[in-house]
Amino acid sequence: MCSSDLLGPPARAAATTDTDATGDAVTSSGTASANNQTADITSLAVTHGASALKVVVGLRDIASSNWNLVTAIQTPKSRYEVLFADLSGTRYSVLSRKGTAITCKALSTTADDAANTLSVYVPRSCLGRPATVRVGAVMTAKQGDVAVSD
Repeated sequence: MCSSDLLGPPARAAATTDTDATGDAVTSSGTASANNQTADITSLAVTHGASALKVVVGLRDIASSNWNLVTAIQTPKSRYEVLFADLSGTRYSVLSRKGTAITCKALSTTADDAANTLSVYVPRSCLGRPATVRVGAVMTAKQGDVAVSD
């Protein structure tokens, strides 16, 4: 998991980029799985702008299917999660607050296979227009019958 704090006022588009070690993905039992490149997060870039929160997760490589990214967003008042997943080639995304899906028509997610990045775009209005955010991301991909995460 990779995480960032953005405490600056959003009108100034507070931004940060953090790097994450490569080869540190693990199975659900805690066994190292350095060969799973899809689950291996390499960077987390977060921009908390006046109108939206944008999160870009860098990976060693994106598999064509069977992965999911969970982006956790903590605001002063609540916790949100964006699930961006690919199951057998079908991609979808869901925004939830405290485990319950909520409607956010302008929620957007994209996968850039050439750049090996996954992007999440959440309008601040869907998050209650927070002054500050804390963001973390967990990527999980299948390796045979085993889930591998970072």
